[in-house]
Amino acid sequence: MSGLPDEVLDLLAAHGPVKLVARHNGQVVHVQSAPLSRELFLLVPRSSTILSALDTAPGAELIADDPQGSYQIRIKGRAVAGRQASRESRRSELIFWVPEKANLQSFIAVRLHPEHLDFSKAPVGAAEERWRAAGPVPGGELPPLVSRWGRLGSFGMTGGIAVALATCWFWILVIADEPHKRMFLLVVMALSSTSLLVGSVLLAQVWAFSRWREGTGPEGPAELLVAGWAGPHELTPVALGAGTLGAVLAILLGMVGDRSLFTGALLSSGVWWYLPYQALRHFMRQADTAEGV
Repeated sequence: MSGLPDEVLDLLAAHGPVKLVARHNGQVVHVQSAPLSRELFLLVPRSSTILSALDTAPGAELIADDPQGSYQIRIKGRAVAGRQASRESRRSELIFWVPEKANLQSFIAVRLHPEHLDFSKAPVGAAEERWRAAGPVPGGELPPLVSRWGRLGSFGMTGGIAVALATCWFWILVIADEPHKRMFLLVVMALSSTSLLVGSVLLAQVWAFSRWREGTGPEGPAELLVAGWAGPHELTPVALGAGTLGAVLAILLGMVGDRSLFTGALLSSGVWWYLPYQALRHFMRQADTAEGV
């Protein structure tokens, strides 16, 4: 749900092309807005380089100023470069916003999730002052950065992290004979296990987002990226970094301690079943889609 006032949506509907500014690099493009019910889309040409900037950081600003000065609209939010417009579920509505002599296949449907609105109107009478309203959009605010990344890393795997920590504790109690080493080994193994798990979860989200964008997967497994909590180009290095840290710590456990500690770190992380499970789900959905066609 966009959360924008009806008056703003009506003005955007009649405005024509608007300015879209990428927060990542300040790039500005003119695009067609499509203010549908409950969602605000922007039709961006597939060749536009701003799409790469939005994949790096979804933050953006929409600017719509009336040439006559009767109104000014500034909308800051998360602009998610999604599917080709012809693959969007609401393509039957988006087609009415396509510029003349163009088609849906030429555009990417960018979803704008508004966070902050600055809206002003010219006075109606000479005695009135210019009317202005500015503030956060209801339902559009993101949680703090730490909690946002925490949810990205634990999305769908809170139980898995708890199991990983419990497994590490049990493994250390059984393997580590010297009590004074147990706490150190437990901390390192827990860090290795959770890093591997979080890295695999983040990679699975990027993969799910890519499949959704291509039209071969559902939106659910990638809902946090679809909602603009992070960009895929932003998330990928974090996922690879977490996975690499977990793997290095697991190798160090095997070199410094017992080889069974390396095995314990891998087993407790759940990577050995989580990534194959995600791949199996993907291929099963592809098979179902092929049968449906």
